[in-house]
Amino acid sequence: MHTFSSRLLIALMAVLLLGTSAWAQRKPRIRGNRSPVDVSESLPPFRRIMLADDLEVRLLQRDSEGYGLHIDDNLVDILQFQVQDSTLVISSFYEVTGSRAMEITIFFRELSGIDIQAGRLVADTEFTSDVLRVQASGAARLEVRARASLFELDLSENSGADLNLAADSLSLRMTDRSDAVVYTDNGALSAGLSGNADLTLEGISGEAVLQLSGESGITARKLVAERLEVLIDGAATARVHAGTSLVLDAAGQSRTYLYGTPELTIRRFADRAELHKEPD
Repeated sequence: MHTFSSRLLIALMAVLLLGTSAWAQRKPRIRGNRSPVDVSESLPPFRRIMLADDLEVRLLQRDSEGYGLHIDDNLVDILQFQVQDSTLVISSFYEVTGSRAMEITIFFRELSGIDIQAGRLVADTEFTSDVLRVQASGAARLEVRARASLFELDLSENSGADLNLAADSLSLRMTDRSDAVVYTDNGALSAGLSGNADLTLEGISGEAVLQLSGESGITARKLVAERLEVLIDGAATARVHAGTSLVLDAAGQSRTYLYGTPELTIRRFADRAELHKEPD
């Protein structure tokens, strides 16, 4: 009886501690005072951006680094813009529950990396970069128009992206329940999907390698890849359009739907894999 009571007490204390910890991590809430002001400040040079909180941030390429705000007056001081080791970290001390205006714009010269852990990041005016590596996690959303020699995207958890990209080389990695729509003109494309990730591809590619596992899916009927390689397993589904050639490696309960009239090479066709030829 004493042992049971002790265990019950320990369990109750653990639940209490977990609840206290979760409460301590919760940000206080604030509502805008509906009196918008405009604020602009310069920033030290940076090459990477990290968005850590549930904010919507716009990106614009300019000749110097800084930020501009069109925001309710009482919300100006809750935002923090810190540059550490060439990384701009954007965060908020409060959770904003409502506002008349809350527009955050970041001005940058060159970007080599983006890490978005929450919120929404928008770059709807095309910018250029040499090498750009982008990571998104949580429920973060990303909208980007860019030109780059090398563009790498890594999506996990419930994150998502809507991208318009011109790149010499494009690499996409998606896991969990992430999703993306990518319009692209590229020389070489590689995409690796697992879990329940879902990817829609449109545009043109010189050569593409698509790898799918789990219950992931790729819809690439409107992406014309001259030379295409598909490696598909598990219960994944791929809808692809090949121009000149297709190399297929299929296993599990995977399904591949092929558009176009390429030269077909089947490297492996195992288990209950399916290949369907679709009309153009």
